[in-house]
Amino acid sequence: MNARQGTRIFLLAGLVALSGAAHAFDVLRAEQDISSTPAGSMVTICQFGDTPGRPLRLAEVVERALCSNPKTRGAWAVVKAQAAGLGVARAAYLPTISGNVQGVRESSVTNIQDYPSLSSNIASNTHSESVSLNWLLFDFGGREAALKNANALLEAARAMQEATLQSFFATTAKDYYAAQTAVGELDAARDVEDMARKSMEAAKARADKGVVPITDALQAQTQHEEAVFSLTKAESDAQTALGTLASDMNLDPSVPLEVQPVTESAQAGKTFIASIEELIRDVQVTHPSVRLRRRSSRHR
Repeated sequence: MNARQGTRIFLLAGLVALSGAAHAFDVLRAEQDISSTPAGSMVTICQFGDTPGRPLRLAEVVERALCSNPKTRGAWAVVKAQAAGLGVARAAYLPTISGNVQGVRESSVTNIQDYPSLSSNIASNTHSESVSLNWLLFDFGGREAALKNANALLEAARAMQEATLQSFFATTAKDYYAAQTAVGELDAARDVEDMARKSMEAAKARADKGVVPITDALQAQTQHEEAVFSLTKAESDAQTALGTLASDMNLDPSVPLEVQPVTESAQAGKTFIASIEELIRDVQVTHPSVRLRRRSSRHR
């Protein structure tokens, strides 16, 4: 006798559609206030070319850093995880529907030699379907407490993300200006080395002709060697500053970056001071740590 039995369990088609809608439309509205990029409200679209701009501007540096750095992406991931937890807490208030579809096919064949009338061939199909609806109406405040906890965790994650973004914004801007300064010092060191080399060559030529004593040529050579040492140090500092800037943008430190040196002008100085004052006012109003200190001072 041969028998074959198969059992299959399916979810209702409506539940499958609802699950797809939850991912596409966020029916529980748990992710409605979450930014679409790791940079939050600072950068709405994180799309950049394969190579940085030449020359590299501060705005591009900040945008690349806020969108691509692992620290900002990590803070964004924490917010999304807490939003998912909020969705789970809200889903506890909804009913659950489960469906069960079962099909059984059974066949039995019996062959009796020399007595065909006693042989049999039996086949049967059995189907069963069931749907169950469960809805928890009262649980003595357990779901409400879980929902409040999920909301609090999400708010904390958002505050942490905002603090991370603001802190990293300041760090990236500082590294950019440090790179500008290092590149400017490198250009100045090159000019000094070039002038010292020319002075050394001129002093050596005058000493060879007996116009000046040999000590003048030796002194000029010493000054040139000092200029070469300063140039080497300036090159190292510039490469370090540019490597730090590339690391902020989550790029390989060996990626060549072109940063314009700092140019001194009265108008640029006024603009820089004005932008700093504006940043300080924004920090005083929006930074989470400053707001926390104000709340603490009020309660004292």
